[in-house]
Amino acid sequence: MAGLTTIHTVGLAGLRTAQSGLSTTAGNVAGASVDGFHRREIHPLIASPTTDPMIQGGSVVIDSVVRSWSGLVTTQYLDNRSKLTQSSTLFEAATVVDQMLVDESVGLTAVMNGFFSSSADLAADPASPSARTAFAAASRALADRINTLATTIDETRVRAFSDMERIATEANQKASALARVNVLVQSSSAFGKPLPSADLLDERDRMAGELAKLVGAKIEYSEKGEANVRFANGMSFVDGVQAFRLELARSGAANLPTGVLKVTTQPTKEQPSPMAIGSVQGGVDVLGEFGGLTRYAESANDWLGRLGQLAVDMMTATSKADPEALWRDKEGNPLVRSLIDGSEVPIEGAFYVDSEDSVSIDRVPLLLRSSFGSGTSVPWSALEYNETSSYPVDQRIVQSFVAARDATTDSWSNWVTAVSGEIGTWKAEKTSFEGVDSALTERAQQISGVDLDEEATNLLKFQQLYQANGSVMQAAMRMFDVLMSLSGR
Repeated sequence: MAGLTTIHTVGLAGLRTAQSGLSTTAGNVAGASVDGFHRREIHPLIASPTTDPMIQGGSVVIDSVVRSWSGLVTTQYLDNRSKLTQSSTLFEAATVVDQMLVDESVGLTAVMNGFFSSSADLAADPASPSARTAFAAASRALADRINTLATTIDETRVRAFSDMERIATEANQKASALARVNVLVQSSSAFGKPLPSADLLDERDRMAGELAKLVGAKIEYSEKGEANVRFANGMSFVDGVQAFRLELARSGAANLPTGVLKVTTQPTKEQPSPMAIGSVQGGVDVLGEFGGLTRYAESANDWLGRLGQLAVDMMTATSKADPEALWRDKEGNPLVRSLIDGSEVPIEGAFYVDSEDSVSIDRVPLLLRSSFGSGTSVPWSALEYNETSSYPVDQRIVQSFVAARDATTDSWSNWVTAVSGEIGTWKAEKTSFEGVDSALTERAQQISGVDLDEEATNLLKFQQLYQANGSVMQAAMRMFDVLMSLSGR
């Protein structure tokens, strides 16, 4: 009878193992399309080996259902993904500017060549009304194009600042959620309780991955299974069950973000005012989306500053040679322009910066204006007025515009080269990290991914195991019935 009991126990354990295998495999198939899902595997364990020499093995129980997971591969994958996200964010933010550099309809090369070509035409025939009209139109087109380019760069910069605030808010929410998951992981590891569930650990990794994408922090796993998040300088963002808070540092009259994140404690009833812990710099300590936006905003500031300097150089090169002289029209009247308060000031150059606002050098291009509203406002002479003056056309004024061509076009070419080179570097970074990401993704899929063909094979295997153990139990029951009949019962 003891042998029959053992056979029945083994058969029942086999049925339970097959049932667990079928359930786990079905879960793998269902989770194949779920982001962050890790393949599950059952771990059978021989619980009570038999001493009967006629029976091999013993009762089997499912020790646990575990995830196919590698902490090393996961850490490497998230670290590279944060760098890839940063470079991708950089390149995407600069896409509009990159397109403007090669699009003649929005770039400066064509209109700048048009301006200096019209200057040469006017120098050849300074009294020609049509040449003067064409020159005035070309000067306005050049100023407008510089303003458009600068406005576009500034809009992308402001958009980056806006996204920084969004990312900081999202990161704070994700950090708090990860801390709550760490609480559950920690409680699951307490004495007398089962190990953390695979679903809970999947949620932990998903939260950690989102934080790596947002702020590029490094993910470390404790012995208890908690996910700790730290920045490159070692400062903690999530430390076990405690989540800290990120606040944007701002400066300037516009109160724009600086790319620095202040790390503070969470406000509590006992301490409603958060306590500062330290700070981290975007693009250095903070990677991911925030790091990419910080690097782009810094580069956009530099591009605007250089573009502003180009405008200043162009203003200087096309200004009056003699500060004391006045540019005059054909009748000898001084050329002036009106200010917003109604007063008038002499025209001192082909371009000027609108004086309505007090701005820094990086916003000069946004206010660049042409002094020539029409052909009649193009200077005719710079002679002082006297009774005998006939005010002949002064060809030297326009010749000074032509002379500024090389310096101005060189300045623009240097600007294009610098911006194109920087964007090209970002694209190369992105391509490099994409290659590493593909390799690490493939490695992670080999460990954690769900192969539907393999799962189909497992379903068939566990189905056959279930049927075989069912047959074992049926045979044991028939043997039991025979023994009972032989005993006369």
